[in-house]
Parts: sequence; C-alpha cells; structure tokens
Amino acid sequence: MGNKRKKITKSPSPPRFAGFIFRLLLKDDAYRERTGDLEEIYVSIAKERGAQHAAFWMLWEVIKSVPTFIKESTQWRCIMLKNYLLITFRNMKRHKAYSFVTISGLAVGMASFILIMLFVRWELSYDTFHEKGDLIYRVIVKSESGTYNLGKTTMGVIPSPMAATMTAEFPELARITRVHRARNCLFIHEDKKFEHNGLYVDPHFLKIFTFPLTKGNIETALQDPLTIVITEAMGKKFFGNDDPIGKTLNFPYTDKYYDLKVTGILKEVPKNSHLQFDCLISLSSWKNLRGETEYVGRWENWNAFIYVELNPGHNPLEFAKKLPPHLEKHTGRKQSISFLLQPIKSIHLKSDAFIEISENNKMSTIYILSCIALIILLIACFNTINLVTARASRRSREIGIRKVVGARREQLIRQFLSESIALSLIAFMFSLIIVLTVLPTFCSFIDNKMEVQLFDHPASIVRGLCLVFVVGILAGTVPALLMSSFHPVNALRGGFLSIPGKYKARNILVMIQFSISITLIASTLIIVRQMNYIRSKNMGYEREQILVVDIRDSQLRKHQAVIKNTILKNPCIFNAAYSWALPSDIVPRMGATVEAGTFPENNDRFISYYTVVDQDYLNVYGIELLSGRNFSDSFALESQEAVIINETAARQLGWENPLGKKYQCWAAENGRIIGVVKDFHFHSLHQKIEPLALGFKPNDGRFLSLKISPLKLKETVGYIKKTIESYHPNYPFTYFFFNDAFNDMYISEKKLGTLFGIFSVLAVLIACLGLLGLASFSIESRTKEVGIRKVLGASLPGIFVLLTKEFVKWVVLANIIAWPVAFYAMKKWQNHFAYQTDIRLFIFFLSGLMAAVIAVLTVSLQSIKAAKANPVDSLQYE
Repeated sequence: MGNKRKKITKSPSPPRFAGFIFRLLLKDDAYRERTGDLEEIYVSIAKERGAQHAAFWMLWEVIKSVPTFIKESTQWRCIMLKNYLLITFRNMKRHKAYSFVTISGLAVGMASFILIMLFVRWELSYDTFHEKGDLIYRVIVKSESGTYNLGKTTMGVIPSPMAATMTAEFPELARITRVHRARNCLFIHEDKKFEHNGLYVDPHFLKIFTFPLTKGNIETALQDPLTIVITEAMGKKFFGNDDPIGKTLNFPYTDKYYDLKVTGILKEVPKNSHLQFDCLISLSSWKNLRGETEYVGRWENWNAFIYVELNPGHNPLEFAKKLPPHLEKHTGRKQSISFLLQPIKSIHLKSDAFIEISENNKMSTIYILSCIALIILLIACFNTINLVTARASRRSREIGIRKVVGARREQLIRQFLSESIALSLIAFMFSLIIVLTVLPTFCSFIDNKMEVQLFDHPASIVRGLCLVFVVGILAGTVPALLMSSFHPVNALRGGFLSIPGKYKARNILVMIQFSISITLIASTLIIVRQMNYIRSKNMGYEREQILVVDIRDSQLRKHQAVIKNTILKNPCIFNAAYSWALPSDIVPRMGATVEAGTFPENNDRFISYYTVVDQDYLNVYGIELLSGRNFSDSFALESQEAVIINETAARQLGWENPLGKKYQCWAAENGRIIGVVKDFHFHSLHQKIEPLALGFKPNDGRFLSLKISPLKLKETVGYIKKTIESYHPNYPFTYFFFNDAFNDMYISEKKLGTLFGIFSVLAVLIACLGLLGLASFSIESRTKEVGIRKVLGASLPGIFVLLTKEFVKWVVLANIIAWPVAFYAMKKWQNHFAYQTDIRLFIFFLSGLMAAVIAVLTVSLQSIKAAKANPVDSLQYE
C-alpha cells in the first residue's frame, strides 16, 4: 500500500477589508488586541456555520464598531485639544512678555496681509458684476507701424459709424453700443444747478451691461432723442422725494438750452466699474445738440468707445481679424492697423491705451503689493519660529516627562502645532481689530472709491480660518519637529539643550528677514529720491502761484477778452493767459505741412504735439523764448499765420534757423514759424520731450491761467469768481492751482512710495521681534561663557561687543543679498520714467546702516543684561 498523504486544512482568514478598517481606526496596541479577539471568533463561526456567515458577522462587527470608534476618538481628541489649549494659555500667562511679542508680530503681519489682499481683491473685482461679463468686449485698435500718442501702441476709440455697419454685417454680434463721454455737464432744475459726469450711449447699453433700473423701461429708456436716465442719488439732488420720471432737466449746450426728459432711474453705479457715470444721455440727442454728421457720423472722427456682446461660441480673436477689411471697405483707405477685442473684466488692470474712458490701474501694482503681503506674512512666521525655538529649552523638562510616561513624537508634534494654531487664532483676532481700526484710512489713501468689508460673504470667514491654519502650520512646523526630537535623558536634565545645526537655521531666517527689510528700505529711499528729483527738476516752466480757472462753457468764451481785462484790474493778479491746454499736459498730436523738400518721402508732412495759446501764455508760465518773437494781437492775421515751435521740433526738422519757414497746420492755415521756445516738459517725466507747435487763438481757451500774489488769496479768488459769474451766473465757478495739477500726475508713484515706507517699517518691526528671539536664545546659551569671561577680567563693553557682533555679521550678509535685489527692482521701476535720478551707492549704505543700528538697538538690552549679570549666578546656570 502506498503511503497516504495527510490533508492539511488551513484556518479561514478574516476578510481583508475588516483589517484595513481597523488599522485606520485603531492604534498599534489596540489594533493587535482587538483584531486578535475578532479573528478567533471569526474562525470559530466559520468552522461551525461556514465562511459566508462568518464574513457577514465580521461586516456587522465593523459597522457596529465604527460609530463607537469615532465617538471615542472624537472625545479623546477633544480632551487632548482641551489639554493642549490649557497648556498654551498657562504658558502665555506665565511668560507674558514673550507671548506679547510673539502675538504682536503675528498680528501685525496678518493685519498687513489682510489689508493688502482686501485691496487686491477689490481691484480684481472690477466689472465682474455684469451678468454677461464673459461675452462683453471693448473694441480697440492697435497700430502696426508705430505709436498713437504718448508712446502708446493701442487706442481705445474707433470711428463711431462702425457700430451701425458692424451690426448689419456680422451675425456674431448679439448687441453693440457706442459710448461717448459727457464730462462736467451742467444740469439745471428750477433753482438747483449741479455738474455731473455722464455718458452718451445707444439704447442697447442697458441690455449689454448690468446697470439695473429701479424705474423706467429698459427697452425704451434711451430710445428717443433728448432723453436721460439718472442715478437715484442724482434724482434725489434735483427732485427730492418726488418721482423724477417724466420730469425734465435743463441742459445748456453751446449757445442753447435743451430740456432732457427723465425716462429711467438707475441703481447707484458700482464703484468697481470702469464705467463711472451719474447719468446716461441718449446718443440720438446729438441730432439736436450738434447734428449727427458733425460728430458721430464721420468716419474720420475716431471718438467712440464701442462695446460688443458676442453670441456664445464665437472666438473674439477670429472676429477681430474681420474688422480691418471692414474698415477699409467703408473708408476706401488702407491703414496699417489691427483690431483687438478686449474682455471687459481685463480693462481696469490690463489696458493702457491712448484715450481711456476712465483711469485704470496696473497689474504690475497688484503683483508688487501681493508679493509684499506674502513677504510680510512670511517674516511674521519666521519671527514666530525664532521666538518659539528660542524658548524651547525652557520646556525641556515638560517634553522629557511626557516622553518618559509614553508620549509618542507624533503626539508632541500635534501638541505644539495646536499651540501654534491657537497663537495664530489669537493673533488673527487682534489683526482684525487692527484692520477695522485702520481700514477707513487705508481705503481713502489707496483709492477713495474702494468699498470693502471684512466678512461680506461666507467665503470670507472660510478664507480667514484658512489664514489662521496656514500661518499656524507655517510658524509651528519647525518648532514642533525640533522640540519633539529632544532625547528624554537630555530633556530631563533641564537648562539649555544643545541642538546641532539649529543656530545656522535661525541665523539664516533672521538674515532673510533683514534682507527683505533692507530691500524695502532701499526701495523706499530710491522712490523718494526719484520723486524729489521730479519736484526739483526744472521743467521749463514755472509752477508756483498760478491759479487756473476751468472755462468749459461756450457762453463764457464769448466774453473771454472782457473777462481777462476785468480780472487784470485787480492789483494782486499780475498776468493772465488763455490756452487750450496747460503746459504740463499737451496731448493732441497733429500733422503739419512744412517747408518743401524737408520730408519728400512723406509729402513734407511733420507730426508734432499741438495746442493753441494767447500772447501772454509764455510770460505767465515763464517759458523761455530762444529766438524770434512772441505772439501778438497787433497783427490782423496772427491766428492764421503765426506758429511757435520748440527746440526738439526745430532739431527734427533739421533747421538751424527755422524762423520764417512754412508750418501749415489746423489752426494756422498759412502758418510760418515766428519763434522757437526752449524745450519744456509738456508731459510727465515718464515721456521724453517731443516736437511741439503752439498756435495763436487769443479768445479760444479752455483754461484761464492767472499769475497771482500769495497775499490776500481768499479775496483774490472771490474777485475772480464774482467777475466770471457776472457773465454766466448759472455756470459753477471751478478753479485749481497749477502746482496741484502738476503733482497729481505722479500721485500713483507717491502712493507707491508711501506704501513701501509703511510696509518697510512693519517689516523691520517684525524682523526686530525675530532678532530679539534669536538674541534671547543665543545669549541664554552663552550664560556660562559670559560668567567665565567676567571672572577672567572681561570688561562690560568687551562682553557687549562679543554678544552683539554676531548679529551685526548677519545684517552685513543681509545687505550683500538685499542691495543687488533692490537695485534691479528699482531700475526696472525707473525705466517707466524717461528722465531718472541716478541710484547712488550711499542709498544702500544708508539702508544698511539703518538696519544695523536697528539690529544693535534690538539686541543691546539683552546683551547689556547678560554682561551686567553676577558671574556667580552665571556659573550656576547649568
């Protein structure tokens, strides 16, 4: 008989999913104990009733156990969290100064971050409220052969007639509207008269954009000529609590007065709209005001902002390619241009066209401020890391005892991260108090239109909590890993714990903090230097004691000569001049026919900036006449024949003696050059000086510039107001000082410089808190060394220098990093100016010296305290 093999039967194994679930829910010891018991029962049931029955039993055990496990785990975690928080608050109470410094640094950093991000969120919210925002575009034109004006290659306006032809020929368009500006329009109702900014628009305007009407019909409100839609605030000013619908506003235009019928009431226009207006006037009103063909009907007049709503599914890039042939078809002229469809949401931050409908911001500003916000937040986190690790040795016994009684490293990490998040939450509460306190001032400084609220949406609360957790994790991870790594024996010894490599990490953090601070300080000094250069640079004209009256009304222009002569009778008014533009802002650029043979390839056409002035313009502004003569009203044909050019124009024309040369342009049909003025900056210093021509129109000026005495200023302004209002009492008298208008050209640069200054101070303040933590840590670790040195005869100044020079060394290294960064960043910023001040080395030395002095002052208190300590106490330290 052959040998019979004995059959070996394997014990049934529990399902794998059960082990996986228990592994997730239980710790190692509990897992082994619990699964061992369940496995024995499972095997017994499987043998008696079968594997399938045992599997169902195990599934029920898993399902039944999960709620219990979750409940116990949650309770245990809550108990531990309560314990962690209790320890946190006890430590804060025991070490009040340390807690104050830590929380203050975090609170200031978080407040700075929140303020900047509120501004960033506001800027990014422009034009996002339109329901059809993804389909709305503005049509702009791009030059393929050069620039339009002020060095810009795109222009925001196109011919107004294109709107009608595009609607007829392109099925891609759902709707289209033209927009023309109506600035500082005077409206009169009974005894009330106010100036308001408005827009002339087509009827589809209210269908494309989401500007809801509270009263009126959106379909017909802007259909008829001489109709107007006003905002609720404007209606309140003119009509009080009465219903404005159907009532009229008297609108003076040129030599006549027109009654505009109110056909709709708008909700207030959101301030985060690039289209800002108080009223909408039907564009068909131009038939009554000036005649359609004179202004909006000519293809030569590039004066309309055109917005389109595309039908869904159409590519804006492909549609834009169809527009140049369309323009050539209707004008009969080939032009080296292309068209772009600009999404409405990108206009405020990404548009820099010549002729914008409103003042825009720059995306680069958003990037700069966002970087500053993140940098300051990181500095605050670095500061907290330094402060917490500097105090690590004070908690060594606590850590050692916890480890001896069985605390695992991950438990200690959770404890310290919980403490860090608790500190972050407390700092966040204080940061909200700071933000609420300074927010109104910050809003008015950054942008008077800015309207933000901290918690205007549930998502804001979520973002705030996310900030708390992110800062808590960033600031607590390194200290948690460090302190949980202490060996129990060394930790129980107490006192200072030697942690190899940690000095270097702390020093690097402080160096990074001061590198950032020095970069900000140096950048602020360079911005201030550039702005001082602008203020002190000889612009080629005088700016002080010149009062400018805005003469917008055509009725007043009929009496300009009489008004000027009457005003000059006041002994406090030395001179007066009319002009169409101020010497700091001459924008129009026009072509002129010059002496034959000058530019044969261009049919002797020359492009230059142009404006018209009277005979006193050069004298009022102190513009130097280099050769020839000034304008004079003694010559009968002066306005048709006389032209004055600047040095740059003469140089580009190649004329050593331009006097008497032909220069025929719009205002001087038979123009000849009678004089050459010294170059002056008729734009901001962002642009270089270009060719300029001045024509003579003594009684056709938008501005009346008056050279006045600083004495009796109030009486002088009253006299000017009374004189002007005597010729048109209905029109509001408005004036400003030329120096203020000049400074407004650089308002964004001034704000940027102030912001850099403010946040530089905050960055330095937070960095100093971090340095204080490092000084405390370092000096604490050298207590015995200081005692030995004092016993051996070291002097107080010697010990002070010994303890301080280490920090100065890291500040010096921070300078080496910061200087090239600041130089590169500021050179890029200065490239926006055609005329720049030089960046000198002393600026970097000064910023470095300031940082070094601040660093020494920060650590001096700790250093002096250690140097003056009793050597006996120092030697007993360990």
